[in-house]
Amino acid sequence: MPIRQATAADIPRMLALLQQRREAYQHYAPMFWRIADGAVEKHEPFIRHLVHDDDVLTVVHEVQDHVDGVLIATTMHAPPVYDPGGKVCMIDDYVVESPALWREVGMRLLEHCREWAMVRGCVLQIIVCAQKDVPKSAMLKGMGAEVASEWYVRSI
Repeated sequence: MPIRQATAADIPRMLALLQQRREAYQHYAPMFWRIADGAVEKHEPFIRHLVHDDDVLTVVHEVQDHVDGVLIATTMHAPPVYDPGGKVCMIDDYVVESPALWREVGMRLLEHCREWAMVRGCVLQIIVCAQKDVPKSAMLKGMGAEVASEWYVRSI
């Protein structure tokens, strides 16, 4: 199976893929997605914690000993003013090595996460995607996902 639980040995590769995504997103909205100094070093302890947290799904897609996709998900209750009918699965860190991999690797990771979330009583996946990340959003829409919210930013 090309999808497996991430281990501590995967963390450097995971950090590299997540940094690659930050660099792409920074071009989409330079102020909001501006990369902090030392972002990789700051992110490493957090990712290390998630890899060892049994309540968090931290998986990688691997082909021939090469990690080309990462998905990290948590479960939570919806805000008390909304009732989707159960818990929700929050997916923030979700990246593939190249845009062409969304249709295959991205879909596999998302389906793996869906099964994990269903077992935990989730009824909804919330997936972070930058507005200008066209390959990722096209894959999500192709799988039946819909835009539920947009964030707008402006300088003060």
